[in-house]
Amino acid sequence: KWSCVKDNHTGLVWEVKTDDGSKDNDTTDNTHTNIHHKGNRYRWGGKTALGKSYLDKEGTYNNDWTGLVDGTNTANLCGDNNWRVPTLEELRSIADLSTISPAIDSHYFPNIVVGNFWSSSPHALYYYAWRLNFNDGYDGFDNRYHNYYVRLVRSEQ
Repeated sequence: KWSCVKDNHTGLVWEVKTDDGSKDNDTTDNTHTNIHHKGNRYRWGGKTALGKSYLDKEGTYNNDWTGLVDGTNTANLCGDNNWRVPTLEELRSIADLSTISPAIDSHYFPNIVVGNFWSSSPHALYYYAWRLNFNDGYDGFDNRYHNYYVRLVRSEQ
């Protein structure tokens, strides 16, 4: 198997989740034992969330996925250290609307969990953020306190 997938259309490189071992029991404390496990879920707003560094930021920015981002960058996953949570548009680019459950190519993205994945994009209503559901491939917004999945991305340099 592989740890990353490059999308030749967008040039983005995506994290591939694993089903080895067990998921982290607590993703709110930045102490992770299996950061790439497909079952790990996070509240919205950790490192690389858009708007987090603004002095006038609105709404809650949780730090749950910060351990995933930092751990992946420290490990130089697939030879690089510029991993981040994708924008909504980037998540949409890997959704396959011609199929459902999962609405993603499971050959390139094995160990997919059908469910909501956070984007780094906040919603204009500041208690909400954008997510994409890989059951049907459609996006929506939800309250930031929900525990959803996260898949990291990086740009080729």
